[in-house]
Amino acid sequence: MPSLLDQIQGLSPDKLDSKLAELLSFNQLIKRWYIEDISTGEEYEYNPILNRWIIPNNDDNDNDNITNDATENFKKLKKLELEKLKLQKSNSSNNYKEIKRKNTCIYVEHLPLDISIDEIIKEFSKFGIISEDFKTGLKKIKLYKDDMGDFKGDCLIEYLKEESCNLAIELLNNTKLRIGDLNEIKLSKAEFKEKKKSVESDNGGITKPKLKLNFKEKLKLKKNISRIENKLSNWSDNEQEQEQEQEHQEQDDEKIVVFENVFKVESLKKDPLLKNEIIQDIKEGIQELNINSKSIQNIILYDLEINGIITVKFNNLKDANICISKMNLRYFDGLQLKVYKYDGFTRYKKSNEDENENELERLNEFGKWVDEV
Repeated sequence: MPSLLDQIQGLSPDKLDSKLAELLSFNQLIKRWYIEDISTGEEYEYNPILNRWIIPNNDDNDNDNITNDATENFKKLKKLELEKLKLQKSNSSNNYKEIKRKNTCIYVEHLPLDISIDEIIKEFSKFGIISEDFKTGLKKIKLYKDDMGDFKGDCLIEYLKEESCNLAIELLNNTKLRIGDLNEIKLSKAEFKEKKKSVESDNGGITKPKLKLNFKEKLKLKKNISRIENKLSNWSDNEQEQEQEQEHQEQDDEKIVVFENVFKVESLKKDPLLKNEIIQDIKEGIQELNINSKSIQNIILYDLEINGIITVKFNNLKDANICISKMNLRYFDGLQLKVYKYDGFTRYKKSNEDENENELERLNEFGKWVDEV
């Protein structure tokens, strides 16, 4: 590493970078700039005529004894200031390391061994919003398992706010989650051991590289963050209201049935009238199962889905289940159907039929097809 003199030689005080500028001092009595090498104790004086840093000449006849004494005192004061500055930086660094993020995690023990992740979400969402992984959208709940891979009855739950942890502990600790449970559940603030960060070094130490997201992943991440922020702003502490809203949404999703492989996108482009025919055929096929047409709330065809997706929303769960059991793997217009329940989060794509340009384009395609036939 070059010495301090090598780094500054040929540079005037105002040309030094911020790190080196911290070592500068200015003697008001003799109007000269000085810089001190803290590691060696050496000091250099800037000569504006030579435009060079030189070793000060303490025996210079131009300076009298009073000036020399003043200079020495000034140097001592500057040295003290530099040491004080180093101490402040050191303390600031230590304080930064001691700053810890708020603990928003709780550790739950003695849960029923047959409990599902959905039941955990339902029960513990009453006390606040459970954090989600911004990338996957999954709730941040960790289930602990034994060596055989079976659930131990313990889990870790991360909330968005610390207050949610305190509320959950206050209301659920030492209580039975279900009526008839043998054990009371135990709740406590989660404790974490500080992990040592790996530091890149010359002897082979390597830091773990950060994962880079592509454009689609960044867009998905942004949407998830926005969704959670919106959920946080609209969250109600009325547990009955929240529970009813959650149950209503879950029940609605349970009534939606997805039909896959119903059509080919190319066929829809050639025949703009085919869409209504397909919807009518699906409706008639459902009615053949002795399901009343009034039970069908809506049928939506997603013409931009290459897998030929149609969704049917029923008014009751019973008819939705009958439809799945009877229609799955049936053949429709030469294509084998896959029929299953909607997962609650997939967003299927369809065109906007209100746009005249799209309608005109479809009609033109249809006209060309008719001419070819």
